[in-house]
Amino acid sequence: MSFIILRRALQLNLPHKHAIYNSLRVLQIKNYSVYPPNYVEPIYHPDQLKKLSSDERKELLHKNIKPPLQNQNASVFFDPILRKFVNHVMKGGNKAMARQIIEEAFEKVKRIQIRKFHLEKDVKKQEVILTNPLEIFHKAVENCKPVLDVTPVKKGGVVYKVPVAVPDHKAQFLAFRWLVDSSREHEPRRSHTGEYFSDRLAKELLDACDNLGKTIKKKVELHKLCEANKAYAHYRWTK
Repeated sequence: MSFIILRRALQLNLPHKHAIYNSLRVLQIKNYSVYPPNYVEPIYHPDQLKKLSSDERKELLHKNIKPPLQNQNASVFFDPILRKFVNHVMKGGNKAMARQIIEEAFEKVKRIQIRKFHLEKDVKKQEVILTNPLEIFHKAVENCKPVLDVTPVKKGGVVYKVPVAVPDHKAQFLAFRWLVDSSREHEPRRSHTGEYFSDRLAKELLDACDNLGKTIKKKVELHKLCEANKAYAHYRWTK
């Protein structure tokens, strides 16, 4: 039925035919979902369950819940943020290779930090040194997340770069992309210096953990661009 309405709306010269087309496309995409919209996301980790109140738990008892994905589990080795980062590192659908590269990078981060820990003579400074590569990864991602971004807005035939707030999922996406791009600047995988991609990724994670490096520089440049265009911020809410 929706295809018939869509075809007739495009044949007729209606003033809002493009809006009708977009609305029907959204409805068509929603119909392809495996689960109805009343199904809620699964809670598969004990830490997530502890954060729920008693009323929220009682409410979940009467709701339909989606089954967890194959790689979603309550294992201590499961990390949803790291799982997304694996997809950004992956090339050509070779996820096993992406996991291997990240494991190599984490191992090199661990070796560097352990060596740094043992060379430090001051006990108080030793306590500050992070030796867990997963903690370093999470801290690096948080440091790389931008707060603002620019979006193009057309006014009077001129396109302005308008600063807008970045939602958390997009900020995480930009942090992942910058980390990977900064580590891939010397493609192919082994450069003339003899460094592997995992070596550069390990170095970039350590630098980002200390608010240094190329990825942090990209975030700062984006914030400077937003600062330079702050006079157009009100265009975000005008037509």
